[in-house]
Amino acid sequence: MITRDRRISQRTAEKNAVRQAKGRHIAIVSREPLKKFDILEVVICQWRKIEELTQLPGPFIYGITRTTVRKIDDFGL
Repeated sequence: MITRDRRISQRTAEKNAVRQAKGRHIAIVSREPLKKFDILEVVICQWRKIEELTQLPGPFIYGITRTTVRKIDDFGL
């Protein structure tokens, strides 16, 4: 699942839902306001890494920007 949520690391309910569903969550976490084309650009810039992440077992949450990919939570697994 790919969403835009720069505060995902602070949202307990959302993190719990990802953990319970054993989800693989990728959040666009850019600080600047993004228009639709900007969001598309982030996804395109990180597409190879996103494909790699989809091969990992869940649950996890990764944050992406145009230039970075970082693990937000893997729930200790």
